[in-house]
Amino acid sequence: MKKLLVEKYRPSSLEGYVFNNPETERKVKKWVKEKEIPNMLLSGSAGCGKSTLARILVNEMGIQESDVYRVNASLENGIGFIRERLEPWCKKASFSSFKVVILEESDFLTNSAQFSLRDIVEAYSDTVRWIFTCNYPEKIIPALHSRLQNIHIDSHGEDGVINLILDIIESEDITVNDEEDVLSHIDAYIPDIRKIINSIDEHTDGDNVLHKLSGAVDKGVDAEGWVSLWSKDEIDVQAAVSLSESIDQNNYEMFYETMYMNSHKFPDEAAGLVLLSQYLDRAQRSANQRLHLKALIYHIFVVGDDNE
Repeated sequence: MKKLLVEKYRPSSLEGYVFNNPETERKVKKWVKEKEIPNMLLSGSAGCGKSTLARILVNEMGIQESDVYRVNASLENGIGFIRERLEPWCKKASFSSFKVVILEESDFLTNSAQFSLRDIVEAYSDTVRWIFTCNYPEKIIPALHSRLQNIHIDSHGEDGVINLILDIIESEDITVNDEEDVLSHIDAYIPDIRKIINSIDEHTDGDNVLHKLSGAVDKGVDAEGWVSLWSKDEIDVQAAVSLSESIDQNNYEMFYETMYMNSHKFPDEAAGLVLLSQYLDRAQRSANQRLHLKALIYHIFVVGDDNE
């Protein structure tokens, strides 16, 4: 079975990892040299390399696979999981110098789960290290945040992304008939390197020829259009509904924040703010962010608060 390009070119050691911040590079290399890591929170945009760095640190520390617990908090995020599965695992003996919990997408953790983790992180500080990753560090409660060393992973600049993609294309001997064919994939998804590589993998045919990405592309963000819409005195509801199609799992908070800053334009500001708060809270668990935001717009501007 052909290995996915995004996994094939995911670096497994520091040698292959590209840092954009010298201070972060210095810290990480120091940890590797000393074979010790702190409890940390790796933050940054989707596809910037947070999960990759977490895996590299585990590899460089020489931690056995049985001593690593990987959790996706978008799937397991409640206090029940913490108490019934994660904490009992922390109590078990290890075969390495310490155990490691990699808690991906930790900004999806409920507040109760985060409060419980606050004590667990301290209780097992001698035997367990914690690596949290997230897109939105502000969603981590201060009491937990203060127990972690925050490392922000900067997105790669356009030149760095282009060079990386060209290196992969050359290594895979992929035929490119026009440079625009490559740029179409980069322009669509930058700075999310993971999405760019997956798109190139998907659009390379059986003859190893890369095809241009055409048609509507979900870039996940139309921040300029959304902010411009809300800067107007009167809100065009259908335009707002149309722009809601730009939302994705990684940027929805910006859309809600813009609505909050312009809540005085709601037909009923008080009722609208209540709805905004309710929808934002539920958005963290929504499987379809576009549908969720679209429903909020209709609820505020069309349906009103009659059905509450």
